[in-house]
Amino acid sequence: MAELARRGIEAHDARSKSWDEYTGPDGPAFDLVVTVCDSAAAESCPVLFGDFAKAHWGLPDPAAVAGDPATIREAFSRTQDVIEKRLAALVVLPADNLTPQTLPQALAAIAERVPAVALVGGSP
Repeated sequence: MAELARRGIEAHDARSKSWDEYTGPDGPAFDLVVTVCDSAAAESCPVLFGDFAKAHWGLPDPAAVAGDPATIREAFSRTQDVIEKRLAALVVLPADNLTPQTLPQALAAIAERVPAVALVGGSP
């Protein structure tokens, strides 16, 4: 939350959520789901079922980084930098030219162009 606040992103109501909150008859409809899990809390990424596009943009978990406050801040900052760059590339994709077959390839290409970064202090 501190990194988001530092970047001017309001997140005071943000919280971790279980995937269960998004399933079932009252769950929202998705067009695209992008997972970023790597090994957060030693859990695997959820298996997603549904008629929507899926992509995995794995990132090392900055919460797993140990060290002094500056090292931890740097880990969160580097992770947020990757997320912002990937999202910026996503929103400029030419939606009119994307199909269910080409969207996964475009999303994979974004992850290749903006790779995850190694985090100092305990995360790969």
